[in-house]
Amino acid sequence: DLEGAGPGGDGGEQPGGAAGVQCRRLARGWRHAWSPDAQRVAYVDGGAIWVADPRGGAPQQVAKVEGVVRWGPCWSPDGYHLAYEAAPDYGGTAAGFWVARADGSRAWRVTELVTWGAKCWKKDGSALLFLSSQAAPVGED
Repeated sequence: DLEGAGPGGDGGEQPGGAAGVQCRRLARGWRHAWSPDAQRVAYVDGGAIWVADPRGGAPQQVAKVEGVVRWGPCWSPDGYHLAYEAAPDYGGTAAGFWVARADGSRAWRVTELVTWGAKCWKKDGSALLFLSSQAAPVGED
């Protein structure tokens, strides 16, 4: 379960954090990541990437994953995109490295290569770095 933490309380929060920090349940999920502006939390639950506002409101599904999320979600520096890696599960076809718009309007596969190791956004958000032991197909750099 994801728990949000913040100073003070606003009614629905439960004590249990460090001194002066209140915690409350945000959603079921795992592999959570705070947005760069700390206003949203992305996480994985039920084969999908979700975004929630820790101050309240219904979570929004950003991307449905055919398989298992092996890495991510990871926010772009500007907070407009999320990167993640999917692996097939029970015959799924979603293997590879993906990027989704944080508003849920579109997701696309960046590569079908099996990736590993560090994955990160370029500081200006214009590129992603990932490692793979596979050679890239012709035309895919």
